[in-house]
Amino acid sequence: MAVETFTITSTITAKDSNPFNKPFVKSISLNFVGTVVQYNNGLQIPTSTPTSLILPVSPANIVYIRNIGKTNVTITWTPSGGSSNVVINLVPQAFIIMSESTTGQGVTAISAVATTSQSTIEYVLG
Repeated sequence: MAVETFTITSTITAKDSNPFNKPFVKSISLNFVGTVVQYNNGLQIPTSTPTSLILPVSPANIVYIRNIGKTNVTITWTPSGGSSNVVINLVPQAFIIMSESTTGQGVTAISAVATTSQSTIEYVLG
């Protein structure tokens, strides 16, 4: 799927219990113009064999994956020029976001496998 602009927007706030300390607030806005993306809002992930996620471009510069199921999902990916690594074990409702702005860098392969029983993920890759 081709999109004109892909945007990730987030605000991170950390507040100390000491009222004299100012809270840390960081707003993040990433825009990718002319980006090709692949997304799925309900991919079933089995336990037996890792499921490969189809990258719309390689390397992918944007990765968002969220576990919307009821069991843990292990995410493995291959960074550009590197080897396959387990990146994270997503518990239910947990997510990971990766953004790489350097041309030619990013992720060249991604797979997911549920740990105890079938689970479900949503993702955006681009």
